[in-house]
Amino acid sequence: MKRLLLFCVGFFIFNLIFVTLSNAKIDIKTAAGIWLLNEKDGAEIVDLSKNGNNGKAQGTKHVAGKFGTALSFNGSSDRVVVPDADSLDLQGAWTITAWIYPNKTEVNYGHILGKRNDAVANDANYAFRINNTGVGWETYFRKDNAWMGIWGIGSVKKEEWSYMTAVYDGKNMATIYENGVQIGTGAVGAAPPAGQAEVHIGGWQNNASELLDGKLDEVALFGAALTIDDIQNLMKNGLEKSLGILPVDRLGKMATEWGSIKSAH
Repeated sequence: MKRLLLFCVGFFIFNLIFVTLSNAKIDIKTAAGIWLLNEKDGAEIVDLSKNGNNGKAQGTKHVAGKFGTALSFNGSSDRVVVPDADSLDLQGAWTITAWIYPNKTEVNYGHILGKRNDAVANDANYAFRINNTGVGWETYFRKDNAWMGIWGIGSVKKEEWSYMTAVYDGKNMATIYENGVQIGTGAVGAAPPAGQAEVHIGGWQNNASELLDGKLDEVALFGAALTIDDIQNLMKNGLEKSLGILPVDRLGKMATEWGSIKSAH
C-alpha cells in the first residue's frame, strides 16, 4: 500500500511538471531572456530562459506586481544590468515585451529594455521606451550613425498597468502593441550588426537621463517576431503559463517535497 501511495504521489508531481511544460505555444527556444522579477529580495535578477542571462539590480525595490512581485524604478538611478552575451546579440527579428506601470512623474525617456551605447561600434541593437515627454512609445535601433525607429506612438497610460510589446520583423518593419492591440507600425530598415553593449532593464548604466520612473513586471526578450496571438496569450496568461516554465523556487520545492515523501517511506 505504501509503495502504491508513493508511486501515485510521484506520478502526480512529475505529471504536473510535464503538463505545465507542455502547455507552451510559443517556442521557448527563441527566448533570449525571461525576467519574471519575482525574486522578492536581493540584487540578482534571474533569467528563466535557457541562456542564463541573469542581471544585477542597481537600486530598485521589490513591490507587488501584475503577476507576483515586480521591480520599482525611481527614474534617477535605478536599473538592471545584464552582461553582454552571444544569446543577446539579435541580428534578425526580435520582440521586447513587459508589463509596465509608469508613475505620473514619468516624463523623460523611461526605458523598458534595450541594448545600446556600444562603446566600440556606437550602434544600438534594440530598445523600447517611453518618449522624451512621457506621453508616447518608441522602439528603435541605431545603424550607420542613424537612429531608426517609430516615435511617439499612442498615449502612455500613467498610474496603471499596461502590457507593452515592440516587434521588429528582422527585415524592415517595427510594430508596437498596447494590451494586445496594435497601435503603430512603420518602416525602420535592415537590422544593425550585433554590438558589445550590455542589456539594460529600466535604463542605462552611468546615465541618469533615460531611466524609468515606474514599475516593470514579466520582462522578456525574444529572437523572433511574435504574432498578435502570441502577444495576447502572454498578456492573458503570463510568461510562466504561456511558455510552460516553472520558476526555480517552485521546481526546487517540488524536488524537496518528492525527497521528503521518499524518505518518509
